[in-house]
Amino acid sequence: MLIHVSRFVLWQDHIAELVSNQFIYYRRGIDQNDAVILNEFKSTFEQDENGYKSYVSVSKQILDSDLKNLDSQIQIHQWSEVLQHLNECRITY
Repeated sequence: MLIHVSRFVLWQDHIAELVSNQFIYYRRGIDQNDAVILNEFKSTFEQDENGYKSYVSVSKQILDSDLKNLDSQIQIHQWSEVLQHLNECRITY
């Protein structure tokens, strides 16, 4: 539970609505198998951007460090593995 005691409650509500709408947009894209949305997810999964490291890069970084010993099951998944389970995912907020 998160409680905000602030004079910015209206702004927080507005931001919450924006985030909710974005989640709905992505959920519909996944449900409709929208190529643009799925390519956006794939790009985020595989490619680094300015100020952002992808799942693949972060996973490689972990496997190349001492952190790999914390979890024997850690591995780098392929986008095709993730894609087949994407419809099963439910975005909650």
